Amino acid sequence: MSIWARLTEPLLGRRAIERATSYRDAMRVRQFGGAALARATAARALSDDGQDTAALALYREAFGLAVSALLVARTETLTDPLPPQVAWAKLEGEIPKALRGLEALMTKPDSLAPDRLKASEARRRRDEADRLLRFVCDQFETRTPRRLRVLRGLKLFFFVVAPVALVIALLLTANAPKNIGRDKPAIASSRRPGTPPATGATDGVLNGRCGFITNQEREPWLRIDLLRYHSISEVRVFGRAEKDETLVPLVIELSADGDNFKQVAERSEPFSESSPWKARLSGELARYVRIRSKNNPGHLCLGEVEVYGKPQ
Repeated sequence: MSIWARLTEPLLGRRAIERATSYRDAMRVRQFGGAALARATAARALSDDGQDTAALALYREAFGLAVSALLVARTETLTDPLPPQVAWAKLEGEIPKALRGLEALMTKPDSLAPDRLKASEARRRRDEADRLLRFVCDQFETRTPRRLRVLRGLKLFFFVVAPVALVIALLLTANAPKNIGRDKPAIASSRRPGTPPATGATDGVLNGRCGFITNQEREPWLRIDLLRYHSISEVRVFGRAEKDETLVPLVIELSADGDNFKQVAERSEPFSESSPWKARLSGELARYVRIRSKNNPGHLCLGEVEVYGKPQ
């Protein structure tokens, strides 16, 4: 197996799928192997409770089942699992030298042998038995090809697709246009008594009502101070919940000094909160944005104004 294949095996599981699809008697491999793994799980639980001698008895039984599963995986025919002593003889030449000291415990039909061990010796043998069982079980596959493919798909999603999607989302968020008009100072040509101040148009609140209202006057206006020069790409103007024909025509004007304004957009069709006026600009430099009504006389009542761009 190449280095790349070894590195990607935990994620892709190619070798596991190849194993699972190659067995002549896959049902028997899963039966024997599953029983071995179940006993190993129970043995580890006993070990955690300090019952090492009882755990050794389960490891002994699990060893016979695991070797039986391995032999069936290697195309031998077995209808019943091998006893531990026969299983040891079948696999003796492959067992690592460091684990061969387990032979007596695994092969002698003495169920009380683990009980005669000192506590420290029982713990050591238990660890060796666990390593031996892992050594055998690592050589066959009890999961079905379908389950392995589903598992591979989940791993690819959580470890590849999801992180990539998260990075893309973060990049899009970081590069998304920002409402540079949010919470910026704003003044209006006038303020109807008992109504919110002009900053109600830059507070980010959309509730179907006017963020501010001017008096009935000649060409009322709202001016937003961005506090510094910006390259402006878009201005969004929100009305009330319902379209209001008295708002139009409106113009958007930009200024560097707050006194001399240049018109950059005009709207003659009614708009509302759910269907705002979106005026796309070409990156004009300005500090001040003014929304001015061309009605004479008229009033100005806007729900919110958003300004998008980048500081310069």
